[in-house]
Amino acid sequence: MTGDGRADLIVGSADGTLSAYPNLGADDAAYAGQQLPAGLAAPPRFGARMPLRLAGGGSRRAQAR
Repeated sequence: MTGDGRADLIVGSADGTLSAYPNLGADDAAYAGQQLPAGLAAPPRFGARMPLRLAGGGSRRAQAR
């Protein structure tokens, strides 16, 4: 999504809108105060929600059939 090679998170909500959360990469400081399982690196952290829009700036909602 952002072109940096990291997998971003894209989610859909019950109202049909789509949002993206950019992958900011691992940061041990983001998990300060939490004990990570032995041998595992800190997981990626994700940035603020970005509503996905059409090229013209409008939005579109999925409709269940």
